[in-house]
Parts: sequence; C-alpha cells; structure tokens
Amino acid sequence: MNHENGCNFDNWMAGQTSMAIPLTMTQDGAQVIGTLDGVSGAFFALWIGSNTLLGEVDGTKISLAVHGTNKLHSSTCAYTVTAEASADLTGDAIQGEMTYRAVTDKSAACAALEGCVSKQAFTGTRPPH
Repeated sequence: MNHENGCNFDNWMAGQTSMAIPLTMTQDGAQVIGTLDGVSGAFFALWIGSNTLLGEVDGTKISLAVHGTNKLHSSTCAYTVTAEASADLTGDAIQGEMTYRAVTDKSAACAALEGCVSKQAFTGTRPPH
C-alpha cells in the first residue's frame, strides 16, 4: 500500500494498493537477491534502472536496496531514485516497507527533492519449503 509521497512522484496515490506483485528472493548464506518480475518488474526497471535489489538476511530480518541509474527530471532538476526494502519474516509470511529516496544533482532546482522520502508497505508469503 502506498503511504506518503514525500518526493511527489507522478501517478502515486496514498492509500492505493496493488496485488500479486511477483518478487523472487534467492538466498546464499547471509546474502539475498530480490528480483521484481512481470509488468511490475519491468516498470520498476524503467523507473529505477534495475528490477534487482541486493542485500542481506540476519535471522528473520531482510534488507535489500537498489541505487537507481535512470536519470529522472523534475523541471530542471536531474535525479535518480534509491529504493530500500526492509522486511520481517515470520514463518512463511513476510511484511515490510519499501522506501524511495531521490538522489539529486544538488542543484538549486532540486531543493524540493532534497531529503524527500516516499514509502510503500508490503506483505506476502513464501512457498512452503
């Protein structure tokens, strides 16, 4: 579910939810790779620059991040987006939050995006193992 849109991203509506967004996580020791698949993954890759997040697992805590490479523009401000996911795993249930931050070119035109944060909450399940 979309929460606050502190970065004023286009087409973001607080309270809006999406269902069945496929995320595949692969773990190797403490390292984890998360890949957003399907249409959502394609949109994410167009927006951020990749549909793959890298991170680690510590017990039942998962943290993933991707540092955007696609240059976006708001007026004359150029920026990228960093996405960070943190989640808790309880049995086969996962619950967490995705945080998006604008990384600007530090120009005066980017003042409104400096330090901005937009957030989404997510829940899901993993297949039984």
